[in-house]
Amino acid sequence: MYKVANKMFALLGEPERESEQLRLTLKGPVLRNELLVRDFAAIHPGYHMNKQHWITITLDGSVEVSLLEELIAESYELVFMSLPRAVREKIGA
Repeated sequence: MYKVANKMFALLGEPERESEQLRLTLKGPVLRNELLVRDFAAIHPGYHMNKQHWITITLDGSVEVSLLEELIAESYELVFMSLPRAVREKIGA
């Protein structure tokens, strides 16, 4: 679990079986999440999360690393911006 100021922005799920892939769950804008789920077989609504605001990506190599990096940064930014201003300022200092 990856957090900023005690709020989760990413969750790396370990496979339950050897045959399964790692899964990464990230927060994202609702419309973009819908499009990603529609366009990528490896991206699904958030596993055990709010299905509109979170996506789960199966790390099987089908999603480009550059897109993964972009989605991770976006998730961090969304959670960071939801923090109180005083907390954001403290982290940014």
